Amino acid sequence: MCASSWAASRPTVPALGQRGINRRSNDGIVGGPLRQTGESVISPCYERAAQFFGALDVHPAATVGDGGETAAKSKVSCIVRGCFRRGSMRALAAATFSFAILLRIIIGFHPHSGQDDYQGPTVGIASDPVKYGGDYEAQRHWMEVTLHLPISEWYYHDLQYWGLDYPPLTAYVSWACGWVAHNVGSRFDGNRPPDTCAVADGEECSETPGSSDGLVELKDLVALNSSRWGFEGRAGKMYMRITVLVLDICVYMTAVWTIAKRLVPPTNDEASMPGYFTTSQQQRTWLVLTALCQPAIVLIDHGHFQYNTVSLGLALWSFHYMTLEDSRTTSFYGPVIGSVLFSLALNFKQMELYHAPAVFAYLLGRCFRHGSERRTIGVQTTIKFFSLGVAVMCTFALLWAPFALTHRDSASSGANIDGVLQVVRRVFPFNRGIFEGKVCSSDFHLCITTVCI
Repeated sequence: MCASSWAASRPTVPALGQRGINRRSNDGIVGGPLRQTGESVISPCYERAAQFFGALDVHPAATVGDGGETAAKSKVSCIVRGCFRRGSMRALAAATFSFAILLRIIIGFHPHSGQDDYQGPTVGIASDPVKYGGDYEAQRHWMEVTLHLPISEWYYHDLQYWGLDYPPLTAYVSWACGWVAHNVGSRFDGNRPPDTCAVADGEECSETPGSSDGLVELKDLVALNSSRWGFEGRAGKMYMRITVLVLDICVYMTAVWTIAKRLVPPTNDEASMPGYFTTSQQQRTWLVLTALCQPAIVLIDHGHFQYNTVSLGLALWSFHYMTLEDSRTTSFYGPVIGSVLFSLALNFKQMELYHAPAVFAYLLGRCFRHGSERRTIGVQTTIKFFSLGVAVMCTFALLWAPFALTHRDSASSGANIDGVLQVVRRVFPFNRGIFEGKVCSSDFHLCITTVCI
């Protein structure tokens, strides 16, 4: 039966006031809001799907007492009812996130930055004789360095070959990813001894990567020095792509969904009319899709290879908590939590400094907003300002303390100010040109700032 013939033969629909709730006894499915006409009961969601199911020769109307309905019609009826019941928003959210994840996976099958040492369509320009590849190799190399070297060497080791130049939180995340890769690979590597790599600059590991198959390749992926110059096996690239995807889902996607629910909150129509795709649901869905499928985010992180969504996700979470409470209330936990999260974003990637002036101005304004008596305004302002300062300083202290407490020379003691200054020099390379290596990040933030804010 085609769509037009079904539409011509369907029962006439009475006024909305005759809607009711019907419970099918033959298949056990509880229907949504239904329109009754004599013998037939038609759900409004069925009418929307008339053309689609008409093309499948399936009648979307559920006839009361019809015991001869085929199994195929019953299954389709179950699907349609389930999609438009009260749980439809969960199904819609799952479909939205599944599409965004699938898009990222598809992009990940394409070449990453610097793959096979490709440096762009240049003619007559040789590759860099000092280092290989691009951002993919840099991120992989940082896993190798942070895993095998003491923390005092992280920002000193062989700076000519993709030296670490991101803030400490990036280094810690690189260590965690490298640790997982090394231990997973070691579980499948029963024949080779553990790595015995030297830590001095310029020395090479005694082991060679060899030909590895499967997950054992992950151990070679982060082997110190011997993994340089193009370790691009399939298992290794798959693992690197997975690390970006997992962090994206855990940090950025959850932040986008949380903020979308705040910007477009559920309405009474969604609760009272579960059989309808309401305007608020449409707006929320488009908002999430726009943020998750923004080309700059997907192409740079999952194609080119970066971890920008971690810093962006932390920034979005900080914006969420900063604005969660009414500024006229006495509670100030939200801005304090937000300041901690934004400090983490800054310590993951220094490009979040673009957002810092606006964040500072907003938090400073929150310190001067009060809903109590005027005589306590000065005290409350001082307490709030002090709370923000303590939260930010404690966050930075925890992340930077290891570099101040460890020394390259084991005989040294006390605070290692030179170690902290070395991190600052690497993160802000004024001595070698602040523009170096920051072009991609600058363009990225210019592309996505409007979408995220």
